[in-house]
Amino acid sequence: MLVEIIPSKGEDHGGGGMKEEYKPKTPQEKLGYLIEECGEVLAASGKLLRWGADSYNPEPETSNEDNSEWLNRELKDLRRAIKFVQEIINNGKISDI
Repeated sequence: MLVEIIPSKGEDHGGGGMKEEYKPKTPQEKLGYLIEECGEVLAASGKLLRWGADSYNPEPETSNEDNSEWLNRELKDLRRAIKFVQEIINNGKISDI
């Protein structure tokens, strides 16, 4: 069974933009990365609903990222994580988890 996701315009989901040392390598790491990114999308979505799209987290004083930008960044990371897991499925390695 082939699984496919359509990337957003201009996005690279092959791990591009991710430092090599952070890329998940094993099937377990790739699934763990997917789970982690799902949680981050949930967190960003919740903050956007609670505080609004234009609000931002004042704690990391070096970031001016509002909630809509944060959610968009996390969705990009989630699409990358989905691609990693799709590769496991498409290569018949899902039983290795």
